[in-house]
Amino acid sequence: MRSVDAVVIFDEDTPVRLMREVGPAVYVKGGDYRIEDLSEAEVAAEIGAEVKILPFEKGYSTSALIEKIKGVTRAAGSG
Repeated sequence: MRSVDAVVIFDEDTPVRLMREVGPAVYVKGGDYRIEDLSEAEVAAEIGAEVKILPFEKGYSTSALIEKIKGVTRAAGSG
């Protein structure tokens, strides 16, 4: 993916409502998903969004990045 216009955090179990509201052209999930298992794939088809499953990249981990951010936030708050 060459560019990303927006990354959105949502509180619902699925992004279905948000997808209908925002109307993305492309909807992206990580390599541990399959399009046929996504409840939001039907909504993507309805709104004309392309669903992309991106393979994992060695050395890049969203979970590790989140933990690193949490650690920095905790350290900053404790001083």
